[in-house]
Amino acid sequence: MANVPDNIWEDARQAFLPFDGVVGVGYGPKVAGGEVVARQTIVVLVEKKLRAAKIAKGQHIPSAFQGLPTDVRIPRLTPDTQETGPPASGDWCLRDYEWIDWPKIHRLRSEKRRRRG
Repeated sequence: MANVPDNIWEDARQAFLPFDGVVGVGYGPKVAGGEVVARQTIVVLVEKKLRAAKIAKGQHIPSAFQGLPTDVRIPRLTPDTQETGPPASGDWCLRDYEWIDWPKIHRLRSEKRRRRG
């Protein structure tokens, strides 16, 4: 997998991390149906995928960012070997750990606890 230039990744991180439900921004291949469909993408990790009508105005992830396709997905933290078998490139899905913004998750959990009282 070729790396995405740091400036594009940083720009994507600044653009998408503030969005509701986005828990991380990274880069890597886009996989659909067990096949790599793009080698270089901006990966936007979300708590859950939403239908377009449920996404707040101004918070839609475009299909491309600065010339690279985007891949919106829920973080994969373990290999999924039940459906498609291990990917040929190894345990690439385990890399989602490194893109998660743990301070944002901590902040969101703290805010949730405060609201509960």
